[in-house]
Amino acid sequence: MIRGNTVAANDIGLLICWSVGDGLAEGNTIAESRSHGILLGHRDTDNLVRDNTVLRSGKVGILFRDEPRSFAAHRNKVEGNRFVDSGPVGVVGNRRAGRDRGGDDRARRCIL
Repeated sequence: MIRGNTVAANDIGLLICWSVGDGLAEGNTIAESRSHGILLGHRDTDNLVRDNTVLRSGKVGILFRDEPRSFAAHRNKVEGNRFVDSGPVGVVGNRRAGRDRGGDDRARRCIL
């Protein structure tokens, strides 16, 4: 569980990676990340990323890594997050695994 933290001035604000499962990232403020505010991938499964604020990410607010289906993130939920000035796109899905905004990994009620 990662809850109620402020993370600032880094490369990747919150990295959920390498088979993280049933995790919760909630109510965090992630600011000034040089690349990604939040990053998921490498078999991360059944995580909930909820009610976070991501400010001024250099590339993207949240990214599901572009992995082959067998290594991709699955069944994660992204709900009620706020992405402000976070690259040209707030949320990027994994097109190779057949998902992008609302497929297997869901982004709902996020403010972009």
